[in-house]
Amino acid sequence: MAADHGKDSSSMETLSSFLSGCIDRLEQHASPAGQHKLNAVLGNTSGDLDSVCAAIAKAWLLTMTGVPSYPVMNFPSEDLPLRILLFYWLQHVLHESQAEANMLERFCIDQPLILKGMETSRPWTLTIVDHNELSPTQRDKWQGRVTRITDHHKDESHAYEHQDDIEKNISDPSVGSCCTLIAEEWFASGAAMPREAALLLLGPILTDTGAFAPELKGSRWSDRDESAREQLCKVVGWDESRWREAARMLQDAKFDVKENLSMGLANLLRSDFKLYHYGQLTVGYSSLTIPLEACFTDTSDDTTDHALMHHMERNGLDLLIIMAWKLQPTMSREMAVCVRRDDERADEIVRSIAGISELQLSPMELPWTPKSTKLAAFFQGNDKASRKIAEPLIRGCLSGVTGCE
Repeated sequence: MAADHGKDSSSMETLSSFLSGCIDRLEQHASPAGQHKLNAVLGNTSGDLDSVCAAIAKAWLLTMTGVPSYPVMNFPSEDLPLRILLFYWLQHVLHESQAEANMLERFCIDQPLILKGMETSRPWTLTIVDHNELSPTQRDKWQGRVTRITDHHKDESHAYEHQDDIEKNISDPSVGSCCTLIAEEWFASGAAMPREAALLLLGPILTDTGAFAPELKGSRWSDRDESAREQLCKVVGWDESRWREAARMLQDAKFDVKENLSMGLANLLRSDFKLYHYGQLTVGYSSLTIPLEACFTDTSDDTTDHALMHHMERNGLDLLIIMAWKLQPTMSREMAVCVRRDDERADEIVRSIAGISELQLSPMELPWTPKSTKLAAFFQGNDKASRKIAEPLIRGCLSGVTGCE
């Protein structure tokens, strides 16, 4: 019975064997006789490389240490093909086949096996990674099931303060990657780390730290990220030249304008998207790795306008923040603030965000004006202010806007 409970490490030497074992355990759990408690590990709604790899690795670690677990991708399966960087890392570095990579679809939050496993009548617990606050809908259903939190964002986990039995590992935001925290937990546990698990963790760490550029230390990465990278490289047998080569490959894939635009603007906006609620104001953040100008000039005006409105209506947004990158002549950030034209708060919202001194925003002209939304674009002087840093600043500045109290 040891294998059924996930303690047989020989069946977890590779990513595909671990995921296959998760499917077997979920199918047993979903059967009429299935009463063994399982633990779901839920990533955040953006489903970026860090979130997905952290969910898989945390589930892998917990299973190896006696807590049978499975990862949950916190986005619908139709969005999985949009995770360009995830598939690149799986296929080019972990050398997973397309079929093995597609196995991840079984773990998307809308899949029957996942829905069955998370039925309220069945015994299960919840671990959340790369975020520390469930969405309102998920909080209503699952807050009482949360037993573990591993995250590197601003601590918003106040709802769990009365739950003394929750294991919290929430770092300050200077830690660049949630996978750094998972790596620390793994090494501290004493459990053997399969080589593919180490590779899984390395990818997001190299990406989210900006390949450890010296000027980004303290904002995008810390000594803890560097230590995790060094330990993981020992597991996989990489020297500095090899991890730097991998980081360059990831950066090239991440910032490939042609590949990103091939998805279309509507898909691009939801490929790395997070949803927040500021009082009665519903706010979405779309992170892009291409310039704003490329987004708004490589398609017709009507198509662009429709893509923006479709994204806002699909997610019930009052406000959309688009955070973008421009690589030439030097790497810099850009931001667009998009509010419905019929929202009487539009000017106040744009003015409030433009005035956030920490972001160092200055107006930029776009070659296109939307019909249905008020769109303001900015150069972002503080290129260290990622979404993780900008979101709390924007939340704070909007606290005085009607409906955000």
